[in-house]
Amino acid sequence: MYAQRTIEMGSDGDPNVSLQRDMACTLINQICTSVNNIKDLHSLLKFLRITGGLEQPDIFNTVIARPLGFGEASAEALLQSLMQDLCLRRRKDMKFVDLKLPAKTEYIHRITFWPDEKKKYEALL
Repeated sequence: MYAQRTIEMGSDGDPNVSLQRDMACTLINQICTSVNNIKDLHSLLKFLRITGGLEQPDIFNTVIARPLGFGEASAEALLQSLMQDLCLRRRKDMKFVDLKLPAKTEYIHRITFWPDEKKKYEALL
């Protein structure tokens, strides 16, 4: 479902650039948060018009997708570098970001297993 927005027109007839930028950022955010696998990432790179070779399926598969499947550290490092450039990360300790997140709390609930549950649990360890 897409929301329809009216683009404000300036006195010279040009669309409001800020509003267009906001609409584009919203769309990109929706697309970026829907990346579930490596093929989705390649589609995102093509959509964003990222150049340098990774937009080509053969190069992307040779450099990132296949090596990741084999667990190669170099492909993982390249992917991390790429994602670092694409993603905006905000943390609680950043002073310029006021996320108003509550403090982290942890609760530990100790339970007693029934004998058959304890057997299964210990088998998993």
